[in-house]
Amino acid sequence: MGSGLVAIGTALCTVAWALLLAGLGPCRAAAASCDLGQVAGGVDIAVSSVNGDVIVVAQGLRVLRSTDGGSSYSDRWIGVEGSWPSVAFRGSNLFVAAGRWGEPDEIFLLHSIDGGISFAEPRLVYASAANELIDPELLALRDGALMVFATEILGQSGDRVEFTIHVFRSDDDGWTWQRLADAVAGSPAPPTIEDAKAVELANGDLLLAYEAEAVELGGSRLEQIRSRDGGLSWGPPAVLWDDVPGSDNEPGGYLQRAPDELWFLASTDEDAVEGYSNAVVKRKISTDGGATWHGKATLVGEPDQIVFGGALTPAGMIMMVTVRQFSTPPRHLNVYHADPRAPGLWACAPPLFIDGFEDGSSGRWTAAVP
Repeated sequence: MGSGLVAIGTALCTVAWALLLAGLGPCRAAAASCDLGQVAGGVDIAVSSVNGDVIVVAQGLRVLRSTDGGSSYSDRWIGVEGSWPSVAFRGSNLFVAAGRWGEPDEIFLLHSIDGGISFAEPRLVYASAANELIDPELLALRDGALMVFATEILGQSGDRVEFTIHVFRSDDDGWTWQRLADAVAGSPAPPTIEDAKAVELANGDLLLAYEAEAVELGGSRLEQIRSRDGGLSWGPPAVLWDDVPGSDNEPGGYLQRAPDELWFLASTDEDAVEGYSNAVVKRKISTDGGATWHGKATLVGEPDQIVFGGALTPAGMIMMVTVRQFSTPPRHLNVYHADPRAPGLWACAPPLFIDGFEDGSSGRWTAAVP
């Protein structure tokens, strides 16, 4: 997308928001509607711990950047094509891992030293001339290193496909990469292994969750593995989410809310298994470093929501980004926020980008935060 189109789109969003506020009056909260077009290939969100900047990166690659905690956003194109982004801050440094498909397929890293205003040239993480690469997951470690997890589809024979999750580490901001042992060594049989999500715990352990799916948009479970040596080796898989037989469960990622409180976000149709268009956003909590999970609750109860990631602001607010995939028009990007320290509603933080909540009715936004 060119800069002129971006400017026009941003201006239209601003006008639409002003008209919406005028119609609702000054005392009603409302969610702005802004069609971001075909937001295909996933999105991700990150928040700077330095100044509370909120960054949303959409497929394309485009950046929706906020410098006021999510009250307003600017929209710009990074300058390079890519998809399925994963984003992470380290201070004011912003890193974006993404993929691009061709000959060869590539996973690459983008680095911004000014919080997403400008980016250096892409740095290659991994390339495959023979196989498809999908679902890069970026993790910024406390020791300054970067890790990228990427799924490679190694071969296919009928419905038997081998999916392997590779692990890469960089100690120089992505200029060079060391390939570690594979986290998941696939076998040529269902289930499909995809959508890796990772977190570093306070004790240095790494957790990696992924979806094991027998049929696309069909029954699946979420599994989790652990590394106690910085990703050099991984333990056996444990089931994280498989509560309702036949349900489709998609990983949204980890949130470390406190040293002893870890959240996992997921999209699931377990309340209405007949179709993934009925998926809502839920979460589970672990208070023992991911060993066990409990406290499942619905965060966004409106159907057709796929959560792609979450982030914590310095003030403890949760930001969460979802996409409405099957609605008409399709692929609308939604950003929610909530203060989990007090009862209240998960709500679209105006003026953000959302479809389906234009009437400003908080009853349509979500269930109460438990």
